[in-house]
Amino acid sequence: MSCILRVSGEKFKVDEFLSFSKLNAYSIRRIGEKRDPRMKLDSEFHETSGFQLEVSNADYNDFDRQKADAVNFLKQNYKYLSTISTYGMHTGKEDSIYLDFAIENLYPDFYIQTKFLEPELLQLAGNLNIEIALSLYEPDSDEEE
Repeated sequence: MSCILRVSGEKFKVDEFLSFSKLNAYSIRRIGEKRDPRMKLDSEFHETSGFQLEVSNADYNDFDRQKADAVNFLKQNYKYLSTISTYGMHTGKEDSIYLDFAIENLYPDFYIQTKFLEPELLQLAGNLNIEIALSLYEPDSDEEE
């Protein structure tokens, strides 16, 4: 999975929103539920409710396709995503909704890498109050050979 929509809110009614939107989340958590014991966090219980879903399954080295998939996803689900605040999002200081692009770190020895986001993606995400994150990952050693 290379581009993930991550949603988390203190008062977010995750089950109601997912039922309404029919979005297919691969991970759902509810406030107060026990966390996976392998997670090394301060609290053993979830402090927010939320979900994660795949927006793009393009490879880490195909950022252009990830962005195109994200634009298509936002357009197709704009109606649902624009109602998310009615389900308790954007009410708490810990609330967040963002597109997380996992991309290949092409030049690990360089100080700077520049990636561009098209205005259409920025406008759609901005209108929906969705932040954008770029997570850089080292290339697989298999790919370098």
